Amino acid sequence: MGTRRPAAPITTPLRRPQILIHWTGCVTACPLGGQRGRLKGKQPKLNSQQRAHLLQLDWEGKKTPTELAELFGVSRAAIYRELKKAQQAAA
Repeated sequence: MGTRRPAAPITTPLRRPQILIHWTGCVTACPLGGQRGRLKGKQPKLNSQQRAHLLQLDWEGKKTPTELAELFGVSRAAIYRELKKAQQAAA
């Protein structure tokens, strides 16, 4: 048995494709990527409440970045990134 063709053609609304650039340099079009929520990038390590708490503890000066990293369960690099973002936002 072969595959059956539908009685009427299936039409879907045309969507503007999103252009993706792969790390190898290849450029491709992804027609549904943005609508499925897959092009968000890297998820943040801390939510907004944790970030506010982190900035408060850093401002008070009671904890070192290493202690903050252990407290929040992230790397020291993530702590430094958050502090840098906050410093750039304040400037």
